[in-house]
Amino acid sequence: MYSSGPNVLSVAWPFSFKAAGLGSPDLEAAFARFNVSAFPHRALPHPQVPMLHAMLVMVTDLTVPLQLGVDESYTLVIPDDGSQAVLTAPTYYGALRGLETFSQLVGFNFSTHSYVLSNAPWKIADKPRFAPRLAH
Repeated sequence: MYSSGPNVLSVAWPFSFKAAGLGSPDLEAAFARFNVSAFPHRALPHPQVPMLHAMLVMVTDLTVPLQLGVDESYTLVIPDDGSQAVLTAPTYYGALRGLETFSQLVGFNFSTHSYVLSNAPWKIADKPRFAPRLAH
């Protein structure tokens, strides 16, 4: 389920991912990977639109092991006024899915040399559509 709007945001470079609470080395490593993959170009701010600077990531349980049936759901909220985005997930694996979705929403505008996020505000609640197939 998702909803989006008509606005464009400029996305800060470098972008800041913040873990709520104690965080984890795995989550910090994921932030570093997504900063490299989502923001590969040196960028300038786009002065005509609000700027998104950061995302707060809140994970309920960072200790859940990857196993069949692990909850990979997440909710991603990106306001259109430049205040921080919020990603909530019950597990680390849900947070990874939300970070991947965020990276797909951000684009680089080569004319303005800036990162932009179109169709803000966004609210996305997602989870895997199909349960994994079990081998018998």
